[in-house]
Amino acid sequence: GGEIGVAAARVTTIPNFVLPVSIELEQENAPDLPGDAGRRIACVANLRPQKDHINLLAAMAKVVEVHPDAHALLIGAPIDRPLEASIIERVSSLGLDENVTLLGARSDVSTILAGCDVGVLSSRSEGFPLALLDYGRAGLAVVATDVGECREILDSGRAGRLVAPGDADALADALCGLLGEPTAAAALGAELRRRVESRYSIDAVMDRVEHIYDTILDVRR
Repeated sequence: GGEIGVAAARVTTIPNFVLPVSIELEQENAPDLPGDAGRRIACVANLRPQKDHINLLAAMAKVVEVHPDAHALLIGAPIDRPLEASIIERVSSLGLDENVTLLGARSDVSTILAGCDVGVLSSRSEGFPLALLDYGRAGLAVVATDVGECREILDSGRAGRLVAPGDADALADALCGLLGEPTAAAALGAELRRRVESRYSIDAVMDRVEHIYDTILDVRR
């Protein structure tokens, strides 16, 4: 508040929101994807250093030791071309060619997620990651690093697993846990979907905005 000359008590933050979709329709229109149903891990993140795909690959190398059929789909624009080359090289050097696919920038993210089972975000730093809302809307079980607003979106771990950034072992353990316990994973995904619908849907956010305006107008009257 001090930086902009407004008292903190007078500042209200409005969260991002997602638009409603028909999950059933998305599932019907889901494209053919690499990997097997029940084993797909989606990572929606443009290729930037702060998203730490390299750490995710290190974790995947450990995951496939336990779940050889696990498959990570990296969905995002190659913003950093040298990083893209490094990711491709690392996939090969870790022997993950059959377990990781780079899908690039896509306009059908929601339908891709309808064909996936787990969502992951391995960022070193974040603000308010819309990817987690997309995962929640799709009902995916989620593993995310404990950075930015991830803890708030995932309700301090009650709606998804939180791990320390840069910790490939912890990330791998969390992913293995979700792949190995599909019932528990489905429950986490359902909880995140409920949270997204109740707090981060357009209706929920507009209700909050209207309440703020009502409060301001009442004070002025």
